[in-house]
Amino acid sequence: TPSPSGSINSNAVSIGGQNVGGLDPTSGPAPSNPSIGQKGATLQEIKLTASSTEDVWLNRIALIETGTISNNLLTNFALKDVSSGETVATVATIDNKDLITFVLAEPFRIEKGQEKNFKIIGDISGAARRSDTIILRMDEATDISATGVTYGYPVLSTIAGLDTDGEA
Repeated sequence: TPSPSGSINSNAVSIGGQNVGGLDPTSGPAPSNPSIGQKGATLQEIKLTASSTEDVWLNRIALIETGTISNNLLTNFALKDVSSGETVATVATIDNKDLITFVLAEPFRIEKGQEKNFKIIGDISGAARRSDTIILRMDEATDISATGVTYGYPVLSTIAGLDTDGEA
């Protein structure tokens, strides 16, 4: 049986790190009050700002509806790029967890240090009540999914600008 003695030394190694990008959402301009029965009503505007580290690919946005309106009275949602008017994702209905989850078929590029404005539109049933409120907000940082273009890693999001119950 061998009996080692002495010490074992190796070369010094260091663990490297790299800053990755970020994508921070905030509320855009407040939409005007929509009407009962309105089709294509603007329900929320969101401004997404990419950090100065790298361009990012937006992949998914999820918003929770926390207003007093019954979720089955809101349908046919679209996420639109305000500058081009292009619809980048659609969702038919709110899911059983009160979420509207927009999954983009093609990732949307936001250049580093730039901001992009998006509008969420949807149809409001004629059965809605005048006293109903519609509140769309983010609940968790994972409600937005984006990937850095340079490094290919998920980017960090701070949802503080969209995680409160502000009425639309």
